[in-house]
Amino acid sequence: MTESIHRQPYFQVNARGTSFARVGLFPLGATIASCPHPNDPARTRWVQLMNLFEGSDRGVGVLCRISDDKGHTWRETGVFDRAYRFNAEPAEKLLKLQNGCIYDERSGAIIRFVTEYVWKEGSAETILDSILRKRRIYYCLSFDSGETWTDACYIYQEGGGYDRDTMFPGVTFGQNMIMPAMPIIVRGAGMHKGDIAVGVQIQMVDEAGTLINPTIMGFFKSACLFGNWNADEGRYMWTMSANCVEVSVGESTRGLYEPSLCECDDGRLIMLLRGSNTKAREHMPGTKWISVSDDQGVTWSKPFRLCYDDGSLMYSSSSLSCLVRDTAGTFYYVGIVNGDNPDGNLPRYPLCAARLHTDTLTIERASVTTIVTKQAQHDEAAGVHPVDYSNHSALWDDEEDKLVMFVPLRPDLRKFEGELLCVELTAKPHKRQVGHG
Repeated sequence: MTESIHRQPYFQVNARGTSFARVGLFPLGATIASCPHPNDPARTRWVQLMNLFEGSDRGVGVLCRISDDKGHTWRETGVFDRAYRFNAEPAEKLLKLQNGCIYDERSGAIIRFVTEYVWKEGSAETILDSILRKRRIYYCLSFDSGETWTDACYIYQEGGGYDRDTMFPGVTFGQNMIMPAMPIIVRGAGMHKGDIAVGVQIQMVDEAGTLINPTIMGFFKSACLFGNWNADEGRYMWTMSANCVEVSVGESTRGLYEPSLCECDDGRLIMLLRGSNTKAREHMPGTKWISVSDDQGVTWSKPFRLCYDDGSLMYSSSSLSCLVRDTAGTFYYVGIVNGDNPDGNLPRYPLCAARLHTDTLTIERASVTTIVTKQAQHDEAAGVHPVDYSNHSALWDDEEDKLVMFVPLRPDLRKFEGELLCVELTAKPHKRQVGHG
């Protein structure tokens, strides 16, 4: 990153330190649902779900833990959604991946989203062909603030003969995958007021059903699902947006995926997306992309690259990012920010926070603040691109007016092992710019 980005940090970074570590495993995607305490609704409880990985895309289960003091101490309640062999084929396993959770006042429950997928051992092409075609999504509910969970309920389009295999228009198990991201509750007036909105990525196929896959790592478009709580049936009814957000192979070599959503005061929904310039760094920038909906997510605009407020591109390696809103209505981007053009997924540092201007849909360059980055000892560990700080999660603590992040640290890219850091940020006093919020 360039020195000018750091000149006047927007945030004060206050690291708590290690929040979780387990020998031989790597915690990823440690998301949190903030909900009322079951015995005292005036108190806040955090319920955290994290994937425990033993290798790339190979999860062994989802750990659930509970904190009644906002992350200072935790109580583990179990490992759910474990991997298992589901047939006589020794090369195949059914793996599970948690993809976000949220507390919904309508149902009075925490909902957690899970992707299950078939992992077939073999060459990289064999593995990827399987996981790009064979994924379903389901949800589980907790009505007692994370202590117990319901059985899985598969997600598919309401009506029209859809089921857990033929899930949505153009999405069929065995042909192409679908995977959700972190959900939000739609608050503004409109047809989806009170619904759960969750971004999804969908593997693209051609008219013959052949995977579009220029890098062998998949090529995706993104859409939005809406879950409406049906109290009579005790379940959510699901529909999908009318269009998907997509670009050509010449704009992003892996398409647009891992969508993050937020809602503006004027009712617009914003979708922030991961792109990639894998195998094309010489002629393609590596950036995040952004799309907007003016009708509560039913339709989405043509996507465009995320830029700074001076019009220049904000470089960012192909990695997950978050959008977070504070108590005053200001939005923040949390993700990797690079000083020059990245190379596909790398480097996965520094992890930064920055203010998003929702009127211009640009990043305030002067606000970009490094949260964590490569340390001197990491140079010896993994060579050219040591250390990985991606697959993080973030939430705004309204009561204490601060940003809390849970950040996986993988110090050696040759090993799939690491720890989960907890980092707190407080915004420094800045003069609010009219129209930016």
